[in-house]
Amino acid sequence: MKFIHTGDIHFGCKLKSEYSESITKLLYENQKKVFEEILNFTKSGNCDFLLISGDLFDSENPDLSIYNFVYDKLEAVKIPVYIAPGNHDPYTPPSCYKKYGMPSNVHIFKGEPEIIETENYDIYGCAFTASHTNRSMLENFRVKNPHKKSVMVMHGEIKADSFYNPVSPKQIEESGLSYLALGHIHLPSDGIAGNTCYAFCGTPQPMSFKDGQKGYINIVTFENRLKIEKAETSIHEFTSICTDVTMLKNEETIANMAGNPEKGTLLDLTLTGELSDAVSLEKLKKILTERFLYVNINVACKNSSDISLIKNENSLRGEFVRVALDKLKDYDSDFVKQVINEGLSRL
Repeated sequence: MKFIHTGDIHFGCKLKSEYSESITKLLYENQKKVFEEILNFTKSGNCDFLLISGDLFDSENPDLSIYNFVYDKLEAVKIPVYIAPGNHDPYTPPSCYKKYGMPSNVHIFKGEPEIIETENYDIYGCAFTASHTNRSMLENFRVKNPHKKSVMVMHGEIKADSFYNPVSPKQIEESGLSYLALGHIHLPSDGIAGNTCYAFCGTPQPMSFKDGQKGYINIVTFENRLKIEKAETSIHEFTSICTDVTMLKNEETIANMAGNPEKGTLLDLTLTGELSDAVSLEKLKKILTERFLYVNINVACKNSSDISLIKNENSLRGEFVRVALDKLKDYDSDFVKQVINEGLSRL
C-alpha cells in the first residue's frame, strides 16, 4: 500500500493587503502549481490513493472558478481521492461539496466516521459539518477489521480543550488504526500511540508567515512496516529572521544577515539590540527587496522609541504612529512627540 497524505491547501484564502498585485497573483499561481504537482506525483508514483485531510478550500463556498479548477484536476488524476472536510470547508447543505459534488473517483466524507472496504485495506474518514466541534470524532471508534491495514483521514487537533475535533493519544491508541492522517495544523509532525502512527502533513504551500517556511506532503508506504517520508513541495517560501544589529553599522551588513535566498522567498525581518543612527531602514529595505520577493521589517531595538523608525514598522505601533503623524501634522513637533510617546506607552 502506498498513498499521499496532504491537506490545508486553503484555495481561495485571502492574502496580506500590502502585497503588490503581481506578488498576490504569483502566490495564487504557485498554490495551483503545487496542487497539480502533488496530483501528478500521486499518479506517476504508483500510489493507490490520495488523502486530503481537510481545508482543501478556505471556505465552504469558494469562487466557482477555483472549485472548477480543483474539480477538473481531481478528475484528471483518475486514482481514488478521499476528502475529509475541515473547519474552513465543512460539509454543510450550502457547501460546494454538497451543491456541486466531485468527480466519480473522489469520495467526500460527510460526517461521522464511515468505512470504505477493499480487499487489502480499509479506509475510514469523517467530516466537519460546522466550523467548530468540541467533540472528538474518534471517541469510542474501533476499526471493523483489526486484521487488515487501516487508514483514517480527518481534520482535528491533539488537544483536550480544542474546538476543532479534540483527539487524544489514548483514543488514537485504542482506535486500532494503522495510520491516522490529520489536518488543521499547518506545520508537519508525526508520532505513535500504541500501534497507530499519526501525522499532520502540514500545508503543501505556505501562504503566510504563520504557515512556516516550507510546504510538505507525506508519502506513506506500508509493506512489512509503515514508513512516512516527508517530501518538500513548496515553490515560494516564507522566512522569518530575528537578528541583533548592535554591532552592525550599515545597511549592507544587516542585509547580509538575511542571506541570499533563491528567488521566491518572502522575508519577515525583526531587528533587535541597538540600531545605529547611521542605518537607514528605507535603504535597508531597498537592498533586501532586490533579493527577496517581499520584505517586512519590524524594529524591536532598544532605541526603537525613535518615531522615525517606528513609523516604518508593519505593526500596530507603526500604524498608530503613521495615523498620529497625519492627524497631528499641524501641531507643534514637541507636542506631537509627547502625544505619540504617551500613546505608545499604552499599547
